Amino acid sequence: MKTRTSLTVAAAIALFVQGPNATAQDAPIVLAPSSKWVVQMAPDHCSIVREFGTGKDQVKLQLSTIAPDYGFSLSLIGKPAKLLGSRNALKHGGAWVDVSFLPDGPAARGFAYTGETMKAPALVMNGVHRKARDSKSENLYLNGSDGDYSGVDHLYFGEDLKRPLDLQTGSLQAVFGVLDQCKWKQVESWGLDAEANRNRTAPPKMKKGRIRTIAQEVQSTYPTAALNAWAEADIQLRLIVDANGTVTGCRTLSNMAADEFSDIPCKPFLEQTSLYEPATGPDGKPIASWAIQSIRYYIR
Repeated sequence: MKTRTSLTVAAAIALFVQGPNATAQDAPIVLAPSSKWVVQMAPDHCSIVREFGTGKDQVKLQLSTIAPDYGFSLSLIGKPAKLLGSRNALKHGGAWVDVSFLPDGPAARGFAYTGETMKAPALVMNGVHRKARDSKSENLYLNGSDGDYSGVDHLYFGEDLKRPLDLQTGSLQAVFGVLDQCKWKQVESWGLDAEANRNRTAPPKMKKGRIRTIAQEVQSTYPTAALNAWAEADIQLRLIVDANGTVTGCRTLSNMAADEFSDIPCKPFLEQTSLYEPATGPDGKPIASWAIQSIRYYIR
């Protein structure tokens, strides 16, 4: 058995978007809100949640952010959140899903992980990306602060689901405005200067030549129990990087696998000094800031 760990900076998801293409035979499930928006601020993320529909068609929509500049994640929970060909999708952990913000908002696509929450189907898209306009924009995260949502009042999931789903969300501009305020409050809760970071001119960047060393150390931490169970994981870490480029804080944000991985990936980052080129503020001077690091543990 060979193990290998790959290290990447923030998951990149390719884009391809198709508009709604429903026929009379597969007309979308149209759901109106059945609850108010509820804001949740947790150590790992800011979320805003709303339920749509009732009975067997009820679905919960959750939009979440883990840090400024990293866009948002989208979750659907409920029976309508079933992928077309879900048996094959479950075998491979998920599938690509198209999302349209209608009538005049952005179109996007992201990889949706599949699972269950309280015995209900669930889709979790860790990163929603804008439709590619050219080769340079294909990996751009969608965010809620660029004015794209001023005319949006419903959210459409097309032919990637067993049955297309149309959520009558109401104004999303206000929703993303709330999330934007929440994520900057989070930055303050991490002990960082929110104003300096709002205007940072460069994020922390791992120093040249250090990625290979860190990747080897992370690989050496592959938990024995996970190896024995052939368990794999896609994990996101939030790192706090001080003005000297040293990681002073680390937290696991997402763990798409077994609990055996826990906070194990943090150790190699916390044991290094001056691992990163520090972030710079509006005056070009180094500042303490954050970085999001994605790690994938897999067996081959």
